[in-house]
Amino acid sequence: MIISEQEKQIFSSSNVTEIMKAVLASEHETDQGREHFWTIGVNIKNIVQYIELVSLGTLTGTLVSPREVFRLAVMKGVAAIILCHNHPSGDLKPSQLDIELTWRLRNSGQILGIEVLDHVIIGKAADGFSFYGEVSQFREALHHGEGSQWHTENYPVSLRKKRAAKKKTADDERAVVGAAQP
Repeated sequence: MIISEQEKQIFSSSNVTEIMKAVLASEHETDQGREHFWTIGVNIKNIVQYIELVSLGTLTGTLVSPREVFRLAVMKGVAAIILCHNHPSGDLKPSQLDIELTWRLRNSGQILGIEVLDHVIIGKAADGFSFYGEVSQFREALHHGEGSQWHTENYPVSLRKKRAAKKKTADDERAVVGAAQP
């Protein structure tokens, strides 16, 4: 599903919440009370390339696997994806299954070279829940204490800037290691 002819650039989880609430509102009334799981594919400048409904579930859950989540991302060659699903109950707190799924999809994306920028949960409230931008305990749960590069800030304006910063950090670390060797 392409959301419009006009380009939409995503800067934060609030942009995702706004877009996805509009998408959910466009669904048939009988489906709005069911759990939906979408992916948003973005290019290097975080401009939306597509929004795909990956799974339409029941009142309490939906089935999601990495194969379906990354299928269109690979075919369209996007730089990154954003995960989004709704909680028909309105409760935005992620379940343990939500946390585990996010961890699994994040790892799958790393293998494929397609970054998972965020996982946003929407509900009846005006705000959504962002795994990247919210409570640190969820970031820690996703990392399982591995100290990986989970960003606490909202999305960068450009993935290119973030990748350049990661490369500079890696280059600096190599320089320090190289200087320490005799």
